[in-house]
Amino acid sequence: MYEKKFFTICAIVFLGFTGCTHRESANIDLTTSSVGVIETSGNSKKSRIYFYNQNLEKTATLPLEYASLGSIFYNPVIYEDELYLIPQGKTNVKDEKKVLKIELKSGNQKIYEINQLAMNSICVNDKNIYTCNTLNGDSYINKCSKENNQVVSEKIEGVYVSKLLCSKDMLFAFATTKYGKEMNSYIYIYDAEELSFDEKIDITNYGGTHYKAILFDNNILFSNSVDSGDHPCNTVCIYSINDKTIETISFDQYYPLDLAVWDNILIVSHFDLVKREGGSISIYNLETKELNNIELGHDVEQMTINENVIYILSDKIIYQYELKDMNLYLKCKTQIKKSNEENYLSGIFYIKPESMKFTL
Repeated sequence: MYEKKFFTICAIVFLGFTGCTHRESANIDLTTSSVGVIETSGNSKKSRIYFYNQNLEKTATLPLEYASLGSIFYNPVIYEDELYLIPQGKTNVKDEKKVLKIELKSGNQKIYEINQLAMNSICVNDKNIYTCNTLNGDSYINKCSKENNQVVSEKIEGVYVSKLLCSKDMLFAFATTKYGKEMNSYIYIYDAEELSFDEKIDITNYGGTHYKAILFDNNILFSNSVDSGDHPCNTVCIYSINDKTIETISFDQYYPLDLAVWDNILIVSHFDLVKREGGSISIYNLETKELNNIELGHDVEQMTINENVIYILSDKIIYQYELKDMNLYLKCKTQIKKSNEENYLSGIFYIKPESMKFTL
């Protein structure tokens, strides 16, 4: 465990900005921090990121002038020590059309103007940022160049795109169509650089409206919280990008949500974010097929991991568990003190503490 180090925040100067902005105020030392939690508001442009160390002691607070920053349905995106978030704007208008990037090593912030309303999912590779949004029954996949902010959009008529994943060469979009009571689900596959359509994989038989998926060992793992009839589901699928086959894993609990893989162990959280039902973790050995489900006794709104250490956001509490021998052991927990009770927590993410030191 890291020892707690003190930090100081003096007068904080907010500067209006377009593009990259440096804020010089006081040093924030993140070299002892392990996780960040996002607090945001739908009524005002006042958000914060709280940082905690491995003992879940608060180490720093980063104020941000955005409304509806991130969403509990979408895990914050960390790519090469950079945090990417979508500020949708105030709840009554949702008029923001941008992506916020925060360089965790320097504290630099940069805005990428996408010019699309109500964006939700985001993914990133070396060259580009990808977002999606749905307007008037049609969805748009947007590619924004990191180098020059040039944006290209691809329209998909009559579908709702709920989740994006990307590698260096490929972009995957989870989409759903619904006509009456009939719901169909697909994975649209694009060339990541050209944003040209390649093929469409029908996944209707496995579930619908996907929000959680990860890339692992040239596979896509996606959780099916509901089936095609919008009933509770208990499966996670593994789609082989090379073989174009789908393997299904069934669990003892419904509402599989967040996914992570460590040392060939698949970790799955179970929780319904709308009905607020569930609250367990399944541990599945991808080689031996051994399965263990652990009831936690609390909500599992979002999960992030570092090797065998799992951090869970549950309402206003962070839980830290250690994964060992196909079981979980509670190490510590802490209550999050929000700046305003009307605000809400929209995400949790793990950070690498090495060389994390910046100024606001």
